[in-house]
Amino acid sequence: TAVTEANSRRRHNDQLRLLIWNIHYGHGGDTDHFAKHSAVEVAGTLAAIAEVIKEAEVDFVLLQEVDLSADRSHRVDQLRLLAQKADFPYFAWVPTWNARYIPFPYAEPQRWLGKVHSGQGILSRFPLISNRRILLPQPSEQPFWYNRFYLSRAIQVVEAKVPNAAPIQLFNLHLEAFWPHNRMLQAKLV
Repeated sequence: TAVTEANSRRRHNDQLRLLIWNIHYGHGGDTDHFAKHSAVEVAGTLAAIAEVIKEAEVDFVLLQEVDLSADRSHRVDQLRLLAQKADFPYFAWVPTWNARYIPFPYAEPQRWLGKVHSGQGILSRFPLISNRRILLPQPSEQPFWYNRFYLSRAIQVVEAKVPNAAPIQLFNLHLEAFWPHNRMLQAKLV
């Protein structure tokens, strides 16, 4: 039985609860993923995300598209910020995209992403013993220069020490979204 502050109000305190969320680097709900957002807008979205996480009363949060240091999110360490605001004592991050400059969307230089250092993260109420990244293949249907700027999708694997039980493993996936052949290949590998 693992009783935490997060699950102490539940009927069954032998359950562990988790939330999975692609936060799209805190850009908000609009559908234009390359729209420029001010630091105030990104901070407001991250604060709202932290509040939802806090209210969810979960033990683990598996996050995708979390920026560590990126121009698009004003170089905020988003995982650390979310851990602090949502009251999670433990967190781990792995990179999926680390580029000095991303010239995308190609035809619109005024909207280029710039520096991107982004990845996947896990927030935990329990101590994390290990954290590793398993890289997944990039789209073979794209030329090498495309993949040079494209993210390296991954599986984040952490091991957490829960009270009165053997350590558990969590697998945080962020599979291919755009290239069908690569999506199927990654799904088979998983």
